[in-house]
Amino acid sequence: MKDSPDKKNSVNETVSIEDKLFTINYDHNHETHITCIGDPKDWEVLNPLQWTCPAKVYTKNQESGSLDIDFENCIECGTCQILCPDHILWVYPKGGYGIRNRCG
Repeated sequence: MKDSPDKKNSVNETVSIEDKLFTINYDHNHETHITCIGDPKDWEVLNPLQWTCPAKVYTKNQESGSLDIDFENCIECGTCQILCPDHILWVYPKGGYGIRNRCG
């Protein structure tokens, strides 16, 4: 039996990271679970964070030159802990808060 041309083949379908991130809900309690414990202006160390974090949690503040952390975007993947374990302190959010996956 041949599939119709309108039907997408899920094996060959490409899904963007933005589409995947859309399937995550985040319940936050307004307290950050991510802290910069090093120099927030040490871009030699921190620069990889803004390019490798899939949720774009880390950005450089253009006015102050320091690290901005948008903890509400965090998907708890652990990339920051692998790249900068001596500069970023990451803990799981308090019970009941954090990411909640949903089928998209």
